[in-house]
Amino acid sequence: MFVEVNDVKKSFQMSRQKETLQVLDGISFSADQGEVVSIIGPSGCGKTTLVRILAGIEKQDSGSIKIENHEVTGPGSNRGMVFQTFNLFPWMTIEQNVGIGILDLPEEERKKRVETYLAMVNLQGFEKYHPHQLSGGMQQRVGVARAMALEPKVLLVDEALANVDAQTAEQLMDQLLQVFAKTKKTVIYVTHNMDEAIYMSNRIVVLSKRPSKVIQVLDDELPTPRWEKDTRAMPEYGQLRTTLRKSLGLAR
Repeated sequence: MFVEVNDVKKSFQMSRQKETLQVLDGISFSADQGEVVSIIGPSGCGKTTLVRILAGIEKQDSGSIKIENHEVTGPGSNRGMVFQTFNLFPWMTIEQNVGIGILDLPEEERKKRVETYLAMVNLQGFEKYHPHQLSGGMQQRVGVARAMALEPKVLLVDEALANVDAQTAEQLMDQLLQVFAKTKKTVIYVTHNMDEAIYMSNRIVVLSKRPSKVIQVLDDELPTPRWEKDTRAMPEYGQLRTTLRKSLGLAR
């Protein structure tokens, strides 16, 4: 397996209450190379904590995470992260924001990467703009380009569409899938949205409420490329959605 998450546990010390809050209780799953694996579960179950551990931003209490058989012990260039909030530097231009993580590269190579990934997210012509001049959806695409400019082996996406409207989210899903298909990245995709998980994924990891465990891993075998057809109208889509609702405890 390309990404292996083995029995990861995480707790936080609640200083005021002098209590320990257990968030993750033995999370295990894997992802093959080039696969999109979604993580979904109830609000507060630790999805963001899990992806931050994968990024090396947080440290688990126990368990291990490996990428290509190498253990994750901290942040690394083999992982890029797209955050829920846009996290762009307002005083920088779009091209400067995209290139912020690759300043160690020679100028020409850095410029080429920035151009490549801005084109991939359809933002050619906006290089000299500043974040406040772009819509929310466009700013999130800048975040995707910034993460992709690192040319990571694993892309971590943390509820990237949570702060955009429904119509923009649908458009961004198609654009993201096209980027994933072109680059063949392994993607760990955190979302609270069932339809987003179904549309974006090859497999869906369903977490329980806190302290979270893996309830079920669902194979998502809907035909690809999904943006070329009305995937959401397919009977298989509805069947998978019903299964996911049951797994999340939402079906009556």
